[in-house]
Amino acid sequence: MFACAFCEGKIAIMIRVRQLSLCLQKQKILESISFTLHKGRMVMLLGENGAGKTSLLKSMLRYYPLSGGQVLYCGIDCAALRDKEHAAIFSYAAQMKELVEDMLVEDCIVAGRTRCLSVLAMPKKQDYEAVDSWLKKLNIEHLKGKYLHEISGGELQLVYLAKALIQDAQVMLMDEPCTYLDIHKQHVFMEKIKELKGEEKSILMSMHDPRLALAYGDEILILHEGSLYAHLRKEDGNMKEQLYEAYKELYGSSFAVDTKEDRI
Repeated sequence: MFACAFCEGKIAIMIRVRQLSLCLQKQKILESISFTLHKGRMVMLLGENGAGKTSLLKSMLRYYPLSGGQVLYCGIDCAALRDKEHAAIFSYAAQMKELVEDMLVEDCIVAGRTRCLSVLAMPKKQDYEAVDSWLKKLNIEHLKGKYLHEISGGELQLVYLAKALIQDAQVMLMDEPCTYLDIHKQHVFMEKIKELKGEEKSILMSMHDPRLALAYGDEILILHEGSLYAHLRKEDGNMKEQLYEAYKELYGSSFAVDTKEDRI
């Protein structure tokens, strides 16, 4: 079941979000959002604070009960899946401010292997070998043996990324993972994620920086007031101009395109 993807034309689809709506405490948060996540694609989720980015990710993860619509995997409603089945499809790197665990770095990361373990089973040698592998891949081997409260915000962000990566799910959802990284580390981080995309995973990542979205995204979703305002695709050939026009419509003329740098 979990090696499955279905096709629309020649593109393999991992996830189809169909008419997703969410109400919390009688307040409408998201309304009729539809899009697909394709295998081997990185999709960037943009929008102002309060637009619904985190709520959308959490709705896809079943943290919130949907008010309407579905999240489908291979045509199967994800709401009907068992927890371990769902964890084989989705991993999640949450905003760091939501996470308050205090433990050794390697114990935090290995917790991402939970879906691979039987009930009451403890992590084994190969699980900690996988931890070492991701520490090396993310260039944070020096953090091994340290407690989470002893490391910087940027380092902590990478630790929680490693925790999501070690889960080895097919679809990665990330909520503003570059927030605490400096400019250089943001690009190093994004290159690592780009490698994962090459391994045919699907990635949906929320962020605020349209420059990073343009530099690394195959597609861009723009949320505005709980609705999907625009869906841009790199293969259309003018994603930068479309993003500029969308931002201009939403926020006025304070945004400009630097044609030399190819940035907003």
